[in-house]
Amino acid sequence: MAIVKVTKGKKSGRVLRYALDGKAKDNANGVVDRVLAFSSNNVYGQDSELLEGQFAVLRERSGKSDKVTQSHHVIQSFAKDEFDYNNSDDVAKANALGLELAKAISPDVQAVVVTQADNKAGVVHNHIILSSIMLDGRSLPTNNVGVYHVRGVNDAVMMSNGFNIHANIGKGRSGYDTPAEQGLRDRQVKTDTDIIKERLNNAIEVSSSFNSLSKKLALVGITPVKGKRKGNDIIKFKLNADKKAYTDRKLGEAFSLDSIQSRLSQNQAKYATISSGSIVRKTSAFSTYAKQQGIAEVPSVDLSYFDNNKIIQDKKETKTQPELTPKPRHKIKSVQSEVASSASEEQTNVDTSEEYVDGMAHFVDIDWYAGINFDISDSDINR
Repeated sequence: MAIVKVTKGKKSGRVLRYALDGKAKDNANGVVDRVLAFSSNNVYGQDSELLEGQFAVLRERSGKSDKVTQSHHVIQSFAKDEFDYNNSDDVAKANALGLELAKAISPDVQAVVVTQADNKAGVVHNHIILSSIMLDGRSLPTNNVGVYHVRGVNDAVMMSNGFNIHANIGKGRSGYDTPAEQGLRDRQVKTDTDIIKERLNNAIEVSSSFNSLSKKLALVGITPVKGKRKGNDIIKFKLNADKKAYTDRKLGEAFSLDSIQSRLSQNQAKYATISSGSIVRKTSAFSTYAKQQGIAEVPSVDLSYFDNNKIIQDKKETKTQPELTPKPRHKIKSVQSEVASSASEEQTNVDTSEEYVDGMAHFVDIDWYAGINFDISDSDINR
């Protein structure tokens, strides 16, 4: 597991010098070097002054030389049993995870990743220094470096590389446990959220699109639900079609819509490189896991509206008003007016069709559907 801490750096040069310069702070564990590994994104060189010069040039060209917050500092710490600072491969892997996290936070900023272990506990950790200015001259959105967002991104990065995630439990934090849930944990009993997260992780691991994920979730009794938060799409999950649906605020940022999209994209790229035999084994293992849950299959839900490549804009429901037939001047209704009225009703029935989405009827123009290309390839591993 890996935990992260986020701070603001008023002076980027000071943060860079802290991470890169000087001797090891605490060599009680035999760590001699301050810097065990180094990598960067959108900058070159390893000298702190050279790097600060590149940060400063971007601020100047963007007209933000007087910006108070010049950088954001993320500290990514790993468990002691995950990486050994005496093992060069472990150090390289830890640094690569730090660079992956930096790019996941924002690929369009100058970033420096410094791997160290010169602390009293001898724990391998990364100092990730991000410029507060993006390459296009705009300021890096504060949401990108919010502590809860970074925790979620970090969890997604760690899980995609086969590591366990840290349970961020505490009041006001994503994944907060109620006293009742904590009581169940103390008695070694899984809570509903524990079960949902376990099944979600297993399903996401063998899915490469939201459609394939929907089918896997149906096999393990998880029902995905579309929701909204401040006008943006979010995803919620129910256990065995229970009335209560849990969002990422309860399950953790690793299960937000953005984090799930990122993991599915990574799977899609990974499955393109591994053998078909490996894919079959993964699928078989998941099928065995699904059977062990001992639950009835729930209907799969179409999640194509969450996929950037498959978004279909829903038309608002409109009520078709029948055309008013002018009243004949004579008291006796003419045969021609009856025929015209009947034709009008038939035309109305031809122009519209009724489609059920999420249990609600939507009236949609057939001609509008005809203009959409539904021939969309899916790298679903089940194919």
